[in-house]
Order: sequence, then C-alpha cells, then structure tokens
Amino acid sequence: MKKKKINTSGGGLLYLSQDVLLTHPKKLRRFYPENQVREMADSIRAAKGVLQALRVVANGRKGKYCVVDGNMRLAGARALGKDCPPLKCEIVKESEVEQLLAMLVTAKIRYDPDPISEALHYKRLIEEEGYTASDIKGATGVCLKTIDTRRKLLELDPEIQELVGNHRLPSDFRATEAFLSIKNSKARVKLAERLARAGSTVKAIVASCQRLVARMEAHARVEHKGAPSLTLGKHRAFGKSVSPAASVPLTKVRKAAAEMCKKCDIRMKAAPEPAWTLVSHAAEDTCRECNVRDIKGSCGECPGVDIIRRLIVAVGDNRS
Repeated sequence: MKKKKINTSGGGLLYLSQDVLLTHPKKLRRFYPENQVREMADSIRAAKGVLQALRVVANGRKGKYCVVDGNMRLAGARALGKDCPPLKCEIVKESEVEQLLAMLVTAKIRYDPDPISEALHYKRLIEEEGYTASDIKGATGVCLKTIDTRRKLLELDPEIQELVGNHRLPSDFRATEAFLSIKNSKARVKLAERLARAGSTVKAIVASCQRLVARMEAHARVEHKGAPSLTLGKHRAFGKSVSPAASVPLTKVRKAAAEMCKKCDIRMKAAPEPAWTLVSHAAEDTCRECNVRDIKGSCGECPGVDIIRRLIVAVGDNRS
C-alpha cells in the first residue's frame, strides 16, 4: 500500500466554546482516567485556555467541529463546564485515515492511550482502511512488536479487556498468553477478576494461570456428584493411589470428625460427630449454590477442597 503522508496544513485558528466541539466518533481513547481529566482541567483553568491548539475538522453540521487531536483537553474543558474559557483550535482538512494516523502520533507525545484503545485503533486501520502493521509503523513510527502485542489483547474476553484498559491488569504479552491458555471463558474471567483485585504482577498471573490449567486438566475426567468438595478433598487426603472416581470409605472421614471432637475443650454434650455433620452440610450447601460448578475442573481450584483435605489429614495416618 502507498504510504499516506499526514496532512498538517491548517485552515486558520479560532477560539471556540467547548459546546461546539464534539468528541471524534473514532477517537483513539476509550478510557479517560479521572485523575488525568482533572489534571487537564486544572491546567486549562490556570492557563485561562489551552496553550496548544486543538486540531479539529468540520463535521458537516454548521458551526460544529470534531476534535482530531485534543480529545483529552476537551474532556478537561467539559469538566470545567461553564467556567471553561474558549479553546484555541486549528481547523484542518484531512481524510479520515489521515485523522486516525494523526491520533496515534499525537497521543504518544502526550498521555499514552490505554492498551485496549490503542489495539482497537490498530484494528480499525487494518480492517477498515486496509493498512498493514508495516504501513502503520511507516506512518507513525510505532514498532511492529507493540502493534502485534496490542492486537493480541483483543482476543481476551471483554471483561478482561476492561480490566486491562483501566490498568488493573498488565498488558504484557506473557500475561495475555497465560490467560488465553485457559480455554474456558468463565474460568478465565473469574481468575482474571481475582488477580486484578489482588493487584497481581505478570509473574503471579502466569503462575496462577498455569496452576488453573493443570488442575482443570487433572480433574477434567472426574465425575463430581453430591458435594464435589467432599469428593475431591477425600481423594487428595487419601493419596493418588485412590482413583478420583472411586468411593472413599466414609468411616475414614467419620474417624477424622470424631477425633476432632474428642480434642474439643468446650464441647458440652455428647453427640455423634457434630463437627462432621456441620462440615458435610456446609460443603453440600456451598457446592449446590456454586455458580461455576458446571465448569470442568473448576472444583479443583476451590479452596473448600483443601479445607476438607486438611481436616482429614489432621487426624494422622489416612492411608489405611
């Protein structure tokens, strides 16, 4: 494809009210962080306007303009509302593809756009304008690795893209590949949300994804009935020599409960295995209400399984 040179020729400067300025329908950014918008608003207030002109194009409606370069400044101006002074604007004449390329160049100079917005912009140039990654590199200077890494993010679920776009998860290629290694969408999103809450690093994300994939594969052939946490917990406690699908004698589990109650120093009444009754009922209720139970391998990730295992192991030798 023939490279298109970005047209920077202008049609003069105007001072326009924010009311006549429109956010570009194909703007680069999807997310405008509140702290950045507030910072921009404070800057506009202090300078009594913008120091660098917004680049705008006529949008076909009389007296209205779309902002090609300066949508963050426009967001700051809108935050000021009626207190915002007129904004210095340069009217330019550019084709749509020239506008899209200009957005990439100018965005990198100021506030870096979030990774998802950037990825969607590359997708638009490639799918709608017929550009290749090499064409984009030639026109904007963005390296091919960055373009490919960003585009890979669009294979993630929308929920995970939202977390990446808001910088709650890293956009690192290793993290993206790790999430995509989890084939089940529900399990992938659930893990991503948990890792985002924990503020996990790339290394932690890769390790967590590997563990989940391993557990899902290990338990993919296990048929869970009743309370899966009880089944898996007993299996882990009694060792790999017991088939996951095999029935573990309840006497072993009852023994664990009885021994636990014998050691209790606040037990007031003699009752058969009160602790185990509570545990088994709680496990059944928890598993019945679990909203990801239908996902293969998800039970292996449940912390309840490890609790059951620890209760059994605490009795002592559980191999006999």
